[in-house]
Amino acid sequence: MSNKTIEMFTIRQILRLYASGRGTKYISKSTGVARNTVKKYLYRFVILQKTLEQIEAMSDTQMSRLFLVKDKIEAPNKRLSDFRIAVTFFCGYA
Repeated sequence: MSNKTIEMFTIRQILRLYASGRGTKYISKSTGVARNTVKKYLYRFVILQKTLEQIEAMSDTQMSRLFLVKDKIEAPNKRLSDFRIAVTFFCGYA
């Protein structure tokens, strides 16, 4: 685990390959980026809900603000929120 900073060109390449239907294993081999790192960037891409065209139009600085952050991006957990609503409805408390 080296924690090297990845270039925006490589992230764009990862996203292009993903958009063309390639899997994480193929993307990892063709870019030289570890599979877990590929998954991390794809996860951020999906959570951000931006199109590939929107990402391609961004400058490297804008992309780095989205993809090179140390903070963990958490997706809303729909099942957990549904469960809390059900508990509140049936039990009367949260």
